[in-house]
Amino acid sequence: MTNEITGNIQDLISAKAKELFQICNQEEKGFIIRKDIQHLRDELGVESEQLEDVFDSLDIDHNGFLTLEEFTSGFSMFLSNQMANFNDNEQELIEHNPNENEEQQAFYDTLTALGAKGLYDDEETIMGLWMKLRETDRILLRQFEQFIGKVTDEIKRSKLDHQSIEAVLRSKSSVYNDEIKKLYDEMEQQIKNEKAKVLEEEKLKERELRQQMEEQLHIKEQQLAEVTKKQNDLEMKLIHTNLNETEIKNDNERLQKEKIELKQQLQEITKNLEESKHYISQLQFQTKKEKRDRAKQALNLTENLVIERENLVKELNTLKSLNKRLVDERDLQHDVNSQDRNLILTHGSIEKKNSILSNYLSSPYRDDSEPEEDDDVIYSLDNDETESNTGITKNQDHFGTKKLGTRHQPIGAQTVFQHSELMNVPSNASPDRIFKVALIGDSGVGKTSFIQRFCKDHFTETFSATLGVDIQVKMLNIDNRIVALQIWDTAGQERFRSITKQFLRKCDGIILVYDVTSEITFQNVRSWISCTQELTDADCVVVLVGNKTDLCNDDEQRPVKYKDGAKLADEYRCLFFESSARLGTSVIEIMEAIARLMQEKDDRLRKGENIINLSSKTKKSGCC
Repeated sequence: MTNEITGNIQDLISAKAKELFQICNQEEKGFIIRKDIQHLRDELGVESEQLEDVFDSLDIDHNGFLTLEEFTSGFSMFLSNQMANFNDNEQELIEHNPNENEEQQAFYDTLTALGAKGLYDDEETIMGLWMKLRETDRILLRQFEQFIGKVTDEIKRSKLDHQSIEAVLRSKSSVYNDEIKKLYDEMEQQIKNEKAKVLEEEKLKERELRQQMEEQLHIKEQQLAEVTKKQNDLEMKLIHTNLNETEIKNDNERLQKEKIELKQQLQEITKNLEESKHYISQLQFQTKKEKRDRAKQALNLTENLVIERENLVKELNTLKSLNKRLVDERDLQHDVNSQDRNLILTHGSIEKKNSILSNYLSSPYRDDSEPEEDDDVIYSLDNDETESNTGITKNQDHFGTKKLGTRHQPIGAQTVFQHSELMNVPSNASPDRIFKVALIGDSGVGKTSFIQRFCKDHFTETFSATLGVDIQVKMLNIDNRIVALQIWDTAGQERFRSITKQFLRKCDGIILVYDVTSEITFQNVRSWISCTQELTDADCVVVLVGNKTDLCNDDEQRPVKYKDGAKLADEYRCLFFESSARLGTSVIEIMEAIARLMQEKDDRLRKGENIINLSSKTKKSGCC
């Protein structure tokens, strides 16, 4: 206990020493000099000389100033020495002082006056120090009592602070414990709620899972029933298949026998075909000679027609091999369809109209006793040297072959000029303009019938497909101008497409025909238009014609309606008509419309040339 009190006293001494140093160090230099210690005079109540003695005793190294460490250590050492001396003196006083009880009573009275009674645990040590100072130095005693009073006040204040802090801590601890308890209760309640919620969710999931499993089980049972039913059906089908297997084998044997018979028939037909090819090759020389004669006679036309005819002859020379193959295919098709194993053909008449190439091909079925003549071919064109028309008549020679039948003369071998009441053209008139018009479109749309209706004003029920090209010439009176139309009838079959393209290069007008009762012919119109756009000039007049309207009077019931054709014509910016070659509906109107457009185009071109010529003459005259 004594050591503890001593330690507390040392701490108090150190604190007091620091407080006294701060009183002296008012300038806050960190050290004090001799004059600075005079500030303790009022604090301690001592004389200046005594303070200087204290400074000298504390300035051990005699450097004239004291630091905080020097002041604190010196002051503590001074008080320690004083306390040690006080303890010694106290012991002596206890041994020699007979008035000990009185001194103790005085000390306790002093402590009571200072309010320190019962405050210190080791009051005897303090009492000994007090008695020593009382006997030796009353001044130090008074300072000691003041020091005890200040220490007592500090201790009381510390106890009060400690009690206050303890009360606050107890209050905070109580509040904290209440909050902890509250939080714990809330946490327990939340845990219970979450536990109940989780249990409820698990029960709900369990019910949903059970329901899903029951539904899946029901579906699986239905699927099993369906699979079982399908299995039964397949078993029944297998039974029926096994029953029909015998019948199928019998049918296969019968088909094998028929296949052998058909192969034998094919061999016989192939043999007959080879004989026919050999016979046709014998006619080629006479056919070539006939074409040369016709080409020479065609040179007697007027200048414009001679140039056109020369180009045609050149094109026909390039088509020799193709014509030979076409004749072979045609006769071969005729032989195969008839299936005449002995090459005996029945007598009949086949009309091939509107084909120039047919005039240059000799018929292999001509009878020696029935000579065949071509109809007259008459062209009425303008001649620069003479104002009269030139008539050229071609007569075909006769030649005999093996007597196999008679083939009639193709009707398309002649061109006839007819007069219309609406377009009256004198018989001796010469054309002011000549325009080349080509009819194109799929095979069977009625191009040949359309031309026959316009040129000859008649309709034939049966026509065979056009081979190559055919030409007709028709004179029209358009606004008191005589216009000659060279109408080229082209083949619509795919194999003749290359020939057709050659005749489109110099056309002034094109009539694109489709069948209103055949949707495929209408669908192919776009490819025909693309072909014309590639081969013709941009100002070429194009007219779209839907033919065979007589076959279906109800527009809504037709495969190709009027609005479909009009929409396509608007898309490509061309004229659109619907016609009937059988009834003659709109035939003349179509030809008159295209003739007027070509004439207007030609007028514009000629007017432009005159302006250019006049401009060039003006420039020359200016230069002169």
